[in-house]
Amino acid sequence: MVKAGHVLNKLSCELGLDSAIKLGTIQSKWQAIFDNNLTLHMYPYDLRDNRLLVYVDSPVWLRELTYLKKEVLSKLSDFLLKDITFKIGKVVRNKRSNSSTLNKAPLDSEIPIQQTPLWVSEEIQKVKDEELRKILLCIINNMHPAEKE
Repeated sequence: MVKAGHVLNKLSCELGLDSAIKLGTIQSKWQAIFDNNLTLHMYPYDLRDNRLLVYVDSPVWLRELTYLKKEVLSKLSDFLLKDITFKIGKVVRNKRSNSSTLNKAPLDSEIPIQQTPLWVSEEIQKVKDEELRKILLCIINNMHPAEKE
């Protein structure tokens, strides 16, 4: 008998969900990992093949962060990234108010959420086990946890 955890892990890798989950984790911890002066000018946008794409808000910061690439990768060493690329784009700015809000995930409106690709939804619909299908849908819908009031 195959364990559900093994099946879910393999499925998440095949569907590319592992990168999305890792990206969501990086985004939620971004403020705690880096100094506020840096997070005002950079934000992790995409992760593919363990290569992180970080958007920066100006050519000046693009150049500065290119020089700091090794230091940035070092601070992200827990995520086992192969490389990091900086590109000019929209930077999500989260306000850092006090220590009680640092550990909370950003609001949905603060995260550049990518739509679930149609092929992922189609593949999940092919899962015959209804309970497993519900779990997978729940995982996908909660990849970017929001604060619920």
